[in-house]
Amino acid sequence: KAAATVDNALAAAYLLKAGIAAEANGEPEKALSFYKTIKTKWGNAPEAMEIDKYITRIETAE
Repeated sequence: KAAATVDNALAAAYLLKAGIAAEANGEPEKALSFYKTIKTKWGNAPEAMEIDKYITRIETAE
């Protein structure tokens, strides 16, 4: 069970980095998908604490 928790935390961190990279590459839809996955699947991860600002930034830019 502890290993699953570590995997979840790492997955959220990697998805956040992937989202930031997607935004930098001009792919906001892809980034938004990564961010929403963090929010729904890993809502307790540290990355999820501020994920709404990333989501809002993309949704308001569209």
